[in-house]
Amino acid sequence: HFSVADNKLVGSIPSFFGKLTILSHLFLDDNELIGIIPMELGDMNYLSIFSAENNDLIGSIPSELARLEMLDTVLLS
Repeated sequence: HFSVADNKLVGSIPSFFGKLTILSHLFLDDNELIGIIPMELGDMNYLSIFSAENNDLIGSIPSELARLEMLDTVLLS
């Protein structure tokens, strides 16, 4: 699990998170993140929960995330 929720982070979601291939839960909620969701997150083979609620993200969910067989929860608002 990796959570940086409610940490006042500013900027975009780093593409290097995709290198955390054994991570199962990624919580980025309640920050000031902007931009798109990096397609590299599609390399996180064991990701089952991705939550980035209450940020200023734009664009579509990358199609690469659809390849993640373990991913069953995506929270974005």
